[in-house]
Amino acid sequence: MAGVCDGTDAFGAEQVREFFVKNEKTLKAAGATGPGAVVQGGDRELQTLKHASQLCEEYALSCGQRFYFFSFRLPLLPAQPSQFALTNYPRGWLEHYRDRSYIKIDPVVQRIMSSLQPFTWSAVAAENSHPAVIELFQEATAHGLDGGFCVPLYAPHGAHAALTLSGGAVPADSQALRSLFGNTWMFGVSVLDSVLKLAASSGSPRRSSELTERQEQALTGIAQGQTLDEIAQDLGVSLPRVKDLVSTCCTKLGVTTREQAIVRALTSGQIHPVTYSSGFKIPMDPSRPDSLFIRSDRS
Repeated sequence: MAGVCDGTDAFGAEQVREFFVKNEKTLKAAGATGPGAVVQGGDRELQTLKHASQLCEEYALSCGQRFYFFSFRLPLLPAQPSQFALTNYPRGWLEHYRDRSYIKIDPVVQRIMSSLQPFTWSAVAAENSHPAVIELFQEATAHGLDGGFCVPLYAPHGAHAALTLSGGAVPADSQALRSLFGNTWMFGVSVLDSVLKLAASSGSPRRSSELTERQEQALTGIAQGQTLDEIAQDLGVSLPRVKDLVSTCCTKLGVTTREQAIVRALTSGQIHPVTYSSGFKIPMDPSRPDSLFIRSDRS
């Protein structure tokens, strides 16, 4: 997991510049408030998250990194913040990380929650000699996460996020590392700004819009990539019943498409289980009931 190499251009400065040039128009789409990748309104809301995933993967590659993990915690509801992440981490590592409950000891997570400063995994690893932490880093390396760094991001009203890139060389030269941190902060802010605007555009849920458990299960199934037939089989109901549940979700949430319903349910904390678009499920953490992970299917 930790691994630092020498060389001032180890992260591919020229590739980073090419990325920003290539995506200049997209990164400025959010307007005067800063660069962003917002696609405003209508049926394109869900595509914005997918587009953000694509941009994250392209940016990671421009930095010489194979993987990204972009976590968000948005205070959309006072007592129930919405938490989700965009990632292309290997599925095997995500499953292993879950099974071993590594989030309880992961020093990278602990640093994200306690620091405003960007940091490398190697710096965190050097400060932790506990055998379980050493094992965590070794197993991450075995899954291809053999080096990385993280940039915490904060926004008004308690919103925060963290962008982690890994799977490649991280520069040891301090000047090159500061440049890498700065570029990544600029990119991360643009995506966070876009996600915040997406959440705001979905509107605040009304009390009467709360979904029943059955409606939530049907909508979550769609968010996981299931077909209506698969949802019907899982719920033990007929296909027309599933269609009726989804239609009612759209009506309650004040939208016209399934994609809009998913985004609004996500940003209002009404989709509860942790899921991955690749299809496997992770047991819900009771302390974070509204978490949702969207995993890229590219890797």
